[in-house]
Amino acid sequence: MTKIGLMGGSFNPIHNAHIMMGSTAYEEFKLDKILFIPNAHTYYKDDHTGITDEQRLEMVRLAISPYPYMEIDDIELRMGGITYTINTIRELKKLYKDSEFYFIIGGDSLYNLGTWKCIDELFKETIFLSVIRGETGIEESMKLIEEYKKVYSYSDIRLLSMPSMDISSSAIRKMLSEGMKPEGLIPENVYDYIVSNNLYKAKV
Repeated sequence: MTKIGLMGGSFNPIHNAHIMMGSTAYEEFKLDKILFIPNAHTYYKDDHTGITDEQRLEMVRLAISPYPYMEIDDIELRMGGITYTINTIRELKKLYKDSEFYFIIGGDSLYNLGTWKCIDELFKETIFLSVIRGETGIEESMKLIEEYKKVYSYSDIRLLSMPSMDISSSAIRKMLSEGMKPEGLIPENVYDYIVSNNLYKAKV
């Protein structure tokens, strides 16, 4: 059975924490590959950056290029419309038969997993791998996992052994719009692409 890690998000732009999450999950859980899945539209976010889907895809391609086990899948962009994780998982199961899915989430997402659409079905279809939020988040995270287990006995949520990285795409966009280089926050080849294409009003 193929073990596939899933990284979803707007990746607007992709940053080093995304890469670290994917590489940590790959190594720690002996996954076969990591799929980066840029979303179309989510029900909770609105994009006013003017960045095209192709530009987001290209930034992901550049960021993951040094990692042979990382791939990009534009399934959500092809599906279009509002993106729900459950719909993506259903489609992926058709494409990747005899596969086990590991959905990689940030520490904040662990706190609101219960609000995700069809979370009961999602817990049956995928294992969740969560980053720990903050320096003292292990105990808090374990309590949350236990609470989910009480309601969804079949849920499988595991913690990633990686330091919390306080990096956000919105903060990076702000820095770029102010002509600042987000040093150490995004891959160098992604920064070069942003500058050469004048994205986020970046200045050389």
